[in-house]
Amino acid sequence: MQRFYTKMAEANGETILAACDEPVAGKTFEDEKARLAVSRQFYCGTLCDEAGLVEKMRTATIINLAGDRCVEVAIRYGFVGKGRIVRIGGIAHAQAITPKYSNVE
Repeated sequence: MQRFYTKMAEANGETILAACDEPVAGKTFEDEKARLAVSRQFYCGTLCDEAGLVEKMRTATIINLAGDRCVEVAIRYGFVGKGRIVRIGGIAHAQAITPKYSNVE
């Protein structure tokens, strides 16, 4: 079963979701152009399955994702377009801003 770390925060009227694949938590990825630190402090709150991740994405207005699996879920459910993904050190990373009252199902 795929599991994801998720952490929700509120700031300036926004609901922010940071999520990552369980295996990449606490690791740093880099290449010649960029560095991605998947810090436990930022990404790791609670563990959930895919359904839990989707539910949290539905409530978020800002989404920050690290890891191939969680980015794949975001693409499949329409939160992130395929062309909006960057790869840093071989790992998928995506950020999205969603409408406050989304109709994503």
